Amino acid sequence: MQNRRIGPLTVAVWSNPDVGTGSFFVIIDPPFERGDDYKRVVATCTAVLRRAARACVLVWLPLQDLETFEQAAQSVLQSAKDL
Repeated sequence: MQNRRIGPLTVAVWSNPDVGTGSFFVIIDPPFERGDDYKRVVATCTAVLRRAARACVLVWLPLQDLETFEQAAQSVLQSAKDL
């Protein structure tokens, strides 16, 4: 496991020992102390997927505002389609 700064957040990255496969598991655990944390999560997911399109990304976050969460999730999906 390695911690790396990708986009606006630091993420934990697990990679397959056979680096040639290009498979990565990324965990994003944002602090959610700022008003723009959902935007920062979207930017970080986009940055991860630009670097490793086959990455599996898990975002650990509280679901306090489902409408804002839904908008962020749709933004991540659109970013992935645009790559």
